[in-house]
Amino acid sequence: MARKEDGMQFEVHPTPLKDKEGNNYVCVKPRTFAHRTMDDIDDYCARYFAMRPGEMTRAFSVFRQMSKIWLAWGDRLETPIGTFAPRLGLRQEKTTADHVGPADVYLRGIGFEPSKEYVEEVDTMANGYRPTDFPTSMPLGDDHKHLEHALRQTIEGHGGYATVKTFKMFSHLSAYKARQVLDAWCEGPQPRLMRTMMGGTYIYTEI
Repeated sequence: MARKEDGMQFEVHPTPLKDKEGNNYVCVKPRTFAHRTMDDIDDYCARYFAMRPGEMTRAFSVFRQMSKIWLAWGDRLETPIGTFAPRLGLRQEKTTADHVGPADVYLRGIGFEPSKEYVEEVDTMANGYRPTDFPTSMPLGDDHKHLEHALRQTIEGHGGYATVKTFKMFSHLSAYKARQVLDAWCEGPQPRLMRTMMGGTYIYTEI
């Protein structure tokens, strides 16, 4: 079979999860070649989309100024590329709602959930996927660090807990593998997470 010459390049890495034969499952991640900045966006839009130099920077600056007003009210901001929403957390663990006061709450971060249409557009633009042209070997320990970092991003950016959907987004695992990783962290003599059913969805919180 001829090697695909276009499409987004991906890397293949092992995960800590094993099958019945003891073989490590693998996951895929995009091969990143560049870290794009606001200057890059400005230059690209001016060059290929007839935007005035600096126009995108000014647009983002205005959006930043106005969006923080609505986010500070607790509103969700729906945009053509996805939805922004504030994520709150508790400074200390509480078990009774009556014991939660204003001083106990803080802003953990701003969550972003891409729209289905935007994801489909990026998928179409990728024009398929192909293995990277560079070696993809990575020690299992490094990949475990990736999953730890993905869990931290998920919990800090989504209200102090993880779901299969949010962890899948940061870890680049399939929904099935993401659920296996989260469930594995709930097991053993010293579990890392606790799984609770809420509104028909399992949420995972740190113990």
